[in-house]
Parts: sequence; structure tokens; C-alpha cells
Amino acid sequence: MRLLDASGEPINDSNVAQDEFEREGISKLKSGKNWHESIVSEKGKRHLRVVTPIPVVLGKCTMCHENYKNFKQGEPIGAISYNIPIR
Repeated sequence: MRLLDASGEPINDSNVAQDEFEREGISKLKSGKNWHESIVSEKGKRHLRVVTPIPVVLGKCTMCHENYKNFKQGEPIGAISYNIPIR
């Protein structure tokens, strides 16, 4: 599981999307999708990859995170990227 930035201004550089799947996931979330998923093969094993949004929940969020003040409530400011091995 990884935390991803969707705002375009990551607080931590390690939260930038690392591959095409994560970049595509952020793009789809920003266009209104609720999640992005795919089953992929990594080193001969199947994995479920999923990206889910972290939205602006309340106006109060901007009290500590002023950089999110221009985002609408419900708009994704981040995401969680999951990579789960399939047995």
C-alpha cells in the first residue's frame, strides 16, 4: 500500500505516482471515477492493483493543509495505491 499525491503539489516527493498504473489511476480519479483496478503479472505471479481516492472531506481540512483550499469538497487530493498478490 502506498500513499499518492493527486494535488500536483506533493508534500513528500515519495508520494508521486511511480508507474503508468498509478498515473492512470490518479487521472481517472480526478475525472470522477471511484477507483481504478487491474490484474497484472509481476515476476510470474498475478497481483490485483487498485487505486482509491482520498478526497477533501471538510472545509476544516484546509486549517492544517492550506494547499488544498482551492479543491472542492469530495475532490481527490490523494489516493491509496494497493498491490495485492493473488493466490
